[in-house]
Amino acid sequence: MNFPKLTFEPVWKEQLLCSCELGSFSLSIPLDLSVVDFPTEEVWREKAPEWARPHGAAIYSQLKEWCESRNIPLYVGPYGWVY
Repeated sequence: MNFPKLTFEPVWKEQLLCSCELGSFSLSIPLDLSVVDFPTEEVWREKAPEWARPHGAAIYSQLKEWCESRNIPLYVGPYGWVY
């Protein structure tokens, strides 16, 4: 199954809203959108919406492309959080 195309939108309270036809979730970002933090695999498995858990690689790939097109660094690590 090809994962649906995501849209990314910075929203209030330091969150990046990630949406597609399957649902939505938010990632943590600083107020100035100077970097996007993606969670580690462990955090992703525990905190991501159930529908999104098996698609972490596809989601990361789309997010990476979005960040690169805007010259925003993307990091994977302990500060990444998914809501």
